Amino acid sequence: MTQFGDQIAWKTLMGSAWYLAQTTMTGAGADFYYVRDPEARRFYGILCMAYASDPKTFGFLARNLDIPSRRIDKCIEDFVRVQQAFDATILPHVDHLAAEGAGNVVASPRPAPVTSILRNLGRPMRGSREMSAVKIALGLTLALAVAVFPAVPALADDFRPNRVVVDYIEPRSDSLQGVYERMKKSGVLEELARFMAPMRLPTTLRIWAIECYEDAELMAYYSAQEHAIHFCYEFVGRLEKSRPADVTEEGFVPAQVFLGAMVGLLLHETGHAFVDLFKVPVFGREEDAADQIAEFIALQFDKDLAETVTKGAGWLWLTDARTMLYLDYYAEVHSTSMERFLNYLCLGYGNEPDRFMDLADKFLKARARRCTDEYQQVEKAFTKTVLPYVDPSMLQEVRARRWFAPSMYEWR
Repeated sequence: MTQFGDQIAWKTLMGSAWYLAQTTMTGAGADFYYVRDPEARRFYGILCMAYASDPKTFGFLARNLDIPSRRIDKCIEDFVRVQQAFDATILPHVDHLAAEGAGNVVASPRPAPVTSILRNLGRPMRGSREMSAVKIALGLTLALAVAVFPAVPALADDFRPNRVVVDYIEPRSDSLQGVYERMKKSGVLEELARFMAPMRLPTTLRIWAIECYEDAELMAYYSAQEHAIHFCYEFVGRLEKSRPADVTEEGFVPAQVFLGAMVGLLLHETGHAFVDLFKVPVFGREEDAADQIAEFIALQFDKDLAETVTKGAGWLWLTDARTMLYLDYYAEVHSTSMERFLNYLCLGYGNEPDRFMDLADKFLKARARRCTDEYQQVEKAFTKTVLPYVDPSMLQEVRARRWFAPSMYEWR
């Protein structure tokens, strides 16, 4: 609505924000199991988009409301990404003459203020039941997928497979030396590089095992400037200490969820890399899109990998969700840990209900009946935006073997 002028923007903002604020304060929107975001999340999202569309007009939102400064810093990036997604997917379907009559804005060559500010800036470094047509296609090889979905862009010669490179950077901290040695011995990162070999990338994608220092709380992150995934030794060290000693009451198996949490996070950051390198349009939070890409990829291969990543990521976020949740957590660029746990589980259940029935019965509640729809929505998006960049013959080779055995990482 910010594209149609200040009056419409003000009315939309004030009405939506007032309603969501009321339900947030009364606790009416706190159900994580519903298909929509909690109202507090939607409240912050609307304020963030309005602020970023015109910081001068809506600057009071940053000053007078409880939007954390760390979130304000990301609002402009979010707005630019949504505007780019709109331009790529919806704007081509707009009647420009009618748009001029409605507000003379959508068809106008005048860019939004924030777009003109950031037009030439790269994305800053960040903190990672029926079988459907594409599922059949992936099962029979990508050649069939290309036949079923013919709208594949012609790729330039610089989009090539086998462009994922792994490097281990020795940590300075003595406390992380053991993690460094175990990471190298395990070969998990090299396994990921081989797993991602069919992706036709426009440049080399690097995976760096590294000490992250002040960025350690991020666990891992993708840098668009470096085209590199930073995978933090500190995260692996915390994972080693927090892994369950025995099978949990939810049925989480220690070795499986330990490795699954690592691989899930790596695939999440790979999702960020795909959004950047393939210019994938994203309307919502990119963090959610990266989670969806990670889980969807895991579900396309053998059942053991699907279970390892789904349960590993699920265990990681469910464990974190059992800490105190404050209201301003909803203002973060990531979904809350409980939301992320349920999102992974819902996609897994939507793809293969029998395998994840026990966890779904315990956690998904009424949302379970919508999980097949959620899975198919991600499937369609992946097919249109990422699948064209996969080498079909190499994918057959990757699908012919098993990946990421839980026993490959020995933590002691």
